[in-house]
Amino acid sequence: MLKITERIELGQRTSVMFDMPEEILDGLKQIAQAQQSLMLLNEYKGVPVSYEASIRGIEAAAATFNVHKYQAVCLTLEGETTIQSKPLSLAVRARVTAVDVVQGTATLTDFRAAVYTVARRLAIRVKTNPPVSVEVLIADQSMWGWLENLSLIGLGIYLPRAQIMHDPQDVFQKDMGLRIRLHPPTEEAPIELVGKVAHGTPQQGTYRLGINLSADAEAQRAIEGYIARRQAAIAHELQIVYDRMCARQSQRPLS
Repeated sequence: MLKITERIELGQRTSVMFDMPEEILDGLKQIAQAQQSLMLLNEYKGVPVSYEASIRGIEAAAATFNVHKYQAVCLTLEGETTIQSKPLSLAVRARVTAVDVVQGTATLTDFRAAVYTVARRLAIRVKTNPPVSVEVLIADQSMWGWLENLSLIGLGIYLPRAQIMHDPQDVFQKDMGLRIRLHPPTEEAPIELVGKVAHGTPQQGTYRLGINLSADAEAQRAIEGYIARRQAAIAHELQIVYDRMCARQSQRPLS
């Protein structure tokens, strides 16, 4: 099962603990000397993937880490990662220069500060796959769209502009109460939710709604179940990708 961690929104700089990459490297050296672990954070198909890692060695402006096999897959595919560790005081972004999937090692460089913003998400949001239809109910009107992402405290949905009879910003005012019905194809019954409009954004042919949920215990269990099954599916897929990467790496001629 993938490790569930708090997801951090990265954005505009608010305060800086490290002004230079050299200072970040000094922090990593201290972590290595103390033999402390840290967390790497990546994303695979909308699901956060985060496991402990340890520093194997530091040379010049690069550091080599021992990493979990699923993290190695994500590092190979994404080419970047976020490092989180209390001694560093803040999150650090880094670029991947090499990954040995079989040995479970990765070399990172180009370290720079990635500062938390005020808009810090308090729960994991997963993107849906396969697509999930959404029914939004306002009074006696029903509008259909699709789910962008889902967490225990909120969701993002897209509504086709043609589904909205009037100006969306007039229809969906901030803090307006909504009833939402999710129709995951993997679930036996729809998931009934209640929430309030957090924000709305006009887009090409659609209107994106961010909704804060006020889920009761039954709805929370349904969301938790959906997220757990989504994570299990991703873990299964990561294992398949990992096995393929190992097979390809083992077939390479030695340089």
